[in-house]
Amino acid sequence: IDVRVNFATKDGYIESDHSDMEGPQIALHSINQEPQRQPPPPGGFFHWRIPMATSTYDEALRRLLAHEGGYTNHPSDPGGPTNYGITIADYRKYVKPNATAADVRVMKLDEAKSIYRAKYWAAQRCDELPPGVDDSIFDYGVNSGIGRSGKVLRRVVGLPDNTSVVTDEVLKAVAKRDAKAIVVAINDERLRFLKGLKTWPVFGAGWSRRVAEVKAFSLSLAERSVVA
Repeated sequence: IDVRVNFATKDGYIESDHSDMEGPQIALHSINQEPQRQPPPPGGFFHWRIPMATSTYDEALRRLLAHEGGYTNHPSDPGGPTNYGITIADYRKYVKPNATAADVRVMKLDEAKSIYRAKYWAAQRCDELPPGVDDSIFDYGVNSGIGRSGKVLRRVVGLPDNTSVVTDEVLKAVAKRDAKAIVVAINDERLRFLKGLKTWPVFGAGWSRRVAEVKAFSLSLAERSVVA
């Protein structure tokens, strides 16, 4: 069943597939490069440490919120009242079961941050992904659903996309590959996907800008990461 949901963002409405609902499938080449090895210390052995992203969340979220904007309740948006990109349905699920549009309008930023961390960051195990990969998958998941972003990550690292769950197997496959190459592949696929949506002529400029900014920031994170 092909079910699509439109979400209002500052950059426009995005048509997305959620959970395990299938969207257009894009053939991806697996990223098989391994991180470059650094010379071992004198008299020592290689010690591999993949720096994970426990400190990336705040900056990634700050950038994401700049795209998502504030309160909206557009009649064409099936998500209904939305604030900071959080729909009334999610606000009811995570904060207040009987929330009204008025509650969404006065949503606290910290509440939105908590929802983003639970539903999109933690659900995709971003704290366990390399810097850069975490940001790209997080923003993709918010924009198009973790059902899609998780499958894209799996395809990029050469795993079957029969599920969107970021498993231990996915984390191991990611750790064996160059983070910058993964970032490029994720964002290139994301842009191709968006260009295939019927609303691209209307919102394409905003989406292009968002993907370009995410890609650049994610690459900077990956570049700064150190394998020691």
